[in-house]
Amino acid sequence: MYEENLKAYIHYFENLTLETLEDVVNVMANNARFKDPFNDVKGIAHVIKIFQHMFETLDDPKFIIDDFALSEQGMGLILWTMTFRLKGKSVHHEVQGTSTVVFNEDGKVIEHIDYWDTSEQLYEPCIPILGRLLKMIRRRLSAT
Repeated sequence: MYEENLKAYIHYFENLTLETLEDVVNVMANNARFKDPFNDVKGIAHVIKIFQHMFETLDDPKFIIDDFALSEQGMGLILWTMTFRLKGKSVHHEVQGTSTVVFNEDGKVIEHIDYWDTSEQLYEPCIPILGRLLKMIRRRLSAT
């Protein structure tokens, strides 16, 4: 039942630009929750603000959807890769993550939660001093 809604949501993120931010109203409920490692907000205005900030702080941010699945109850699972450059830098970075999305009875996303490793995928490659410290901690905690 929700397959077309999930595909429309995926299409929105694959084609996300500063100019298409406002189109989120077509795929997300007004009171939707959006959570990632840095934010936990409710409402489309806050979601738009998060993505505006992304475009202000990153160059060439792009979401590539690697795979997706959908339950009969209206919960979607999206595997994605985000590519970007830090503002003014030439090095491209890549972050891989998973999002769970829940649809309401109108077929709009009511909850979107991102899961990805900020330490290994963001802090270590982008903040060298912090990255070395986090690598050392991970080695100490590793079973192997």
